[in-house]
Amino acid sequence: MGHGLEATLLAAVALSTMGSSRRCGYDLATTVLSMDAAVSSQFGPARFLTGIVGELHVSTGSSSAASGSRTSSPARPPVTDRSR
Repeated sequence: MGHGLEATLLAAVALSTMGSSRRCGYDLATTVLSMDAAVSSQFGPARFLTGIVGELHVSTGSSSAASGSRTSSPARPPVTDRSR
């Protein structure tokens, strides 16, 4: 786990990109790839985030999740739909 100002800025860039992608209507995989591209463009290929991003469709009860970690190449997150 990162500490300090750089870790805070990494998280802020990722979360800001996630919010922007949601407002643009991007799907989950595109959102995660956008987050990866934003972090990489701001901090270079040596810095990355690891996490799980998900979405819940309240009207249908289905959910999707993407798990990704990038160390040397852009994330290609697997997306899994889970319906009730």
